[in-house]
Amino acid sequence: MGRHSEWRKIAKKLRRKRLRQEIAKIRDENDEKDRLLRESSPTFIKLRNDQEQAELFQLQEEERLAKHCEDLWRKTEEEAQRQWQELQAKLAHIRHERYKQEERIREEWKREQAKIKLAKEQAQKLQEENQRKSDETKEKIDEYIENGGELPEELNTTLETNPGKSLCPFFQKTGACRFKDVCSRNHTRPGVSKILLLPAFYSHFSLEHSRESEHGSDLMLEYEDRETYGHFREFFDDILPEFSKCGQLRQLKVCCNKEPHLRGNVYAEYATVREALRAYKLFQGRFYGGKQLNVEFCTIPSWKSAICGLNFLKRCPKGSSCNFLHVFMNPGKMFHKADRDLHRSPVDFEEIEPEHSSRRWRWSESPERIEKENKHTNGKEHREKRRKPFQPKCVAVKSFATQSNKPDEEEPKPGLIKRFKQMYRDYWYVLVPVHLVTSAGWFGGFYYLAKSGVDVVGLMQSMGFSEKFTNPLKDSSMGYLAISYALYKIATPLRYTVTLGGTTVSINYLKNLGYIKPVPSKDKLKEMYKERREHIRETFAETKEELRQRKDQLKERKDNIMGDYVNFKKELKNIKTK
Repeated sequence: MGRHSEWRKIAKKLRRKRLRQEIAKIRDENDEKDRLLRESSPTFIKLRNDQEQAELFQLQEEERLAKHCEDLWRKTEEEAQRQWQELQAKLAHIRHERYKQEERIREEWKREQAKIKLAKEQAQKLQEENQRKSDETKEKIDEYIENGGELPEELNTTLETNPGKSLCPFFQKTGACRFKDVCSRNHTRPGVSKILLLPAFYSHFSLEHSRESEHGSDLMLEYEDRETYGHFREFFDDILPEFSKCGQLRQLKVCCNKEPHLRGNVYAEYATVREALRAYKLFQGRFYGGKQLNVEFCTIPSWKSAICGLNFLKRCPKGSSCNFLHVFMNPGKMFHKADRDLHRSPVDFEEIEPEHSSRRWRWSESPERIEKENKHTNGKEHREKRRKPFQPKCVAVKSFATQSNKPDEEEPKPGLIKRFKQMYRDYWYVLVPVHLVTSAGWFGGFYYLAKSGVDVVGLMQSMGFSEKFTNPLKDSSMGYLAISYALYKIATPLRYTVTLGGTTVSINYLKNLGYIKPVPSKDKLKEMYKERREHIRETFAETKEELRQRKDQLKERKDNIMGDYVNFKKELKNIKTK
């Protein structure tokens, strides 16, 4: 059964194959007949001819295009070859020119090197010559400092920042200017002088951090003027012996300005240029407190004009912006007379002492200050003597020859009532309370004496009072108050004397506490008026100078704008022309 089914499968498969082959043969025969029929058709023949012609045309066109592309490539290649050759020629020319330029540069460099070498040799010779001259000048200066003689001519020079322009008024008076060397005015510095300037020598926290920021600061509330002055005294006591080693000091001032160009400046004036040179040699380049010092020579025509007198009275309108010198008060009022230029008088700042005085004024390395001058002398003559203490020597000799030997008569002292009225005009707010208290004490004391049974009439008679005063008191009809009042009026001179004494003590006590300020004298008021007038003039000059500088800046800015405008018009005209 199984073998028969296998046979049937194979037989069916062969039968299907035979059928497919027969169908394929019939299909091939039909296709051949159709091909023959189609090829024999005129339409097919025409289509085949057209196709052959199209193929031939396409082949010819391709050959033509290939030939055209080849010709075009050849032309492009020839042009490229020509351009390459031209480029190579240009490069060769450029290399040749560059070689020539390098040769010229090399030759020029050799010439420059020769010039530089020659200049270096000349500079070296000039430097050696200048060093030799500098050494000779130093030797002359050292010889002048040690042995004296004539001042070397090399030091008789003047340095100017803007020659030909007007002098800066503030630099001429203080030796410093807020604009420094860029100031539009002329700053003249002497080659040597008697006055030394040490910029920013003194430093303290209260001076360096005194400027408030835009947000405000209460940092300076931690520092008082007393602490700053105590620090200054330590600094002053430290530098005074060093400055005194060089010679006789005439002035020594330390600035407490807040402006950078004056802050901490130290001025020292000596009696001679020789001593100033010795101090310059000692302090220049020296270190103090970790800071190297820079010493300059300057000229101060008048200390009275350079120092702001209103600063001592706390009335400077400029405050921390003042361009005049705000200086510390020297301990013991050293060099106080130099502040008014009295040390530059013909008698060389020596006061003539009376013959009976055991004290003699002397100049020392640390000048001393007499605390009280001639307490016993009063009156107009003494005030004039203190205001103008020295006269020229020749005038003094002449006056001694013409004056008599009799001492001048002193003005009589003012009376009790006059002094009482003067005290009332000056310090009425102190005198009135003191007078009321003392008057109540006097009246109460007299009332207690009268009521306690003391024989007031007998006591007055024993003291030598006239009957004009004692008879009215003998009347027994007078009461205790009347007796007390009579005694009160009789004791008026004594009461006024006690009131004046108590007022004087009270005023001194209140001055020490700082509640009241002393009333300046007439001479002091005149001096304050002169200082105020001078300060107003200087302020006006400063304002005028600032306005002039601002005008110069505006003029310069205007010139720049006009120059830019003219250049712009020229450029615009050139553009239109093109």
